[in-house]
Amino acid sequence: MLYERTRAAVAENPIPTRTGDVSITVSFGVSMWREGETEDDLLATGDAALYRAKSAGRNRVCLAGETQPIELAIDGPAPVG
Repeated sequence: MLYERTRAAVAENPIPTRTGDVSITVSFGVSMWREGETEDDLLATGDAALYRAKSAGRNRVCLAGETQPIELAIDGPAPVG
């Protein structure tokens, strides 16, 4: 949820410049360390998820191990905890 909220906030808030607003988007590749994995394994799975997000059209969040970007509806405040 954190990455999806961040992605949505960036996309919804253009940056004002002297020549006009600039819209930007971000993509995230999210992975979780599993026992027995190395730091390099963790980075590799996160990197692979990021490239999936970019190849799926950018402005997305992809979780390592998932084949499709996640689609979350964000309504109301973020859950606590």
